[in-house]
Amino acid sequence: MKAKTQNWLTLLQSGTFKTKTVRVLDFISKNNHTDIDAIRRQTGEAHQTITSILSGLMDAGLVKEVGQRKKDNIVFSVLNFVQSEEEREQLAMERNKYKYEQWIKRGLSDYRYYLSPKMLIELMKEAAKHNVEQAAAEVGKIYPSRQMEFF
Repeated sequence: MKAKTQNWLTLLQSGTFKTKTVRVLDFISKNNHTDIDAIRRQTGEAHQTITSILSGLMDAGLVKEVGQRKKDNIVFSVLNFVQSEEEREQLAMERNKYKYEQWIKRGLSDYRYYLSPKMLIELMKEAAKHNVEQAAAEVGKIYPSRQMEFF
């Protein structure tokens, strides 16, 4: 477990709510099946602040999305606090892998014009290892003859 994550849990357990992150984590831990709207109303923080905090908490595996809720034609994620350290570690690894795969996909789609053929090939290989969708198709837009060469 990362030091930052351990610190958040220590502060949560001690009842010391020095940061916005710990206040949000406390609310979620006491109100499972909550959503961003409820967190915003309780904490008074801006929606953008809460989504940023939630991203960090989800990166750490402390909070997970368990569904969706619709309020006034707006869909909100339903969130739970993750009690199990084993589940936290698993969720953190899965999220890290997902972010890595998105980074590869973005590299192939948004930055392909700046990549050397060698770098493009390496990203294609990584994309293939991680089953990143449309990697070959994205590269094929620039190097049509290489689209399937390395897959």
